Amino acid sequence: MTLRFASMADLEASRSQGKRALAPAGTKARPRPQHKPGQMNKTEARYCDEQLELFLRMGLIREYQFERMKFRLADKTFYTPDFFVLRSDTIEFHEIKGGGPIEDDAMVKFKVTAAQNSWARWLMIRYNAKDKSWTTLLDL
Repeated sequence: MTLRFASMADLEASRSQGKRALAPAGTKARPRPQHKPGQMNKTEARYCDEQLELFLRMGLIREYQFERMKFRLADKTFYTPDFFVLRSDTIEFHEIKGGGPIEDDAMVKFKVTAAQNSWARWLMIRYNAKDKSWTTLLDL
């Protein structure tokens, strides 16, 4: 069973009612490493080295920055995209995911932020370790 939320308001309402948003009732939430702001994890560093640096050298992008912007979605609720990417004609935000399951709150935050900031292109990209490839999961 996976909990789904249509908006940040639904997620916040669920939290205020004491419901668990990350794991179904009766299961233990798996521990996940604590993110350190400003430090890339291995998948983000790989994406930077294998994709963004290549795009920069090829002239497909003008610049990129890691965790450049933070978006406020609601009280005590923020979303920080992994990469800000500047092309000659558009601004993009790239969210990088590894091979594990994508947490519901991460997906809701990504979609809500994209909907509230339609002036930019929003990409969620996953790394597949088996065939060492990058796949675009969402392009909003």
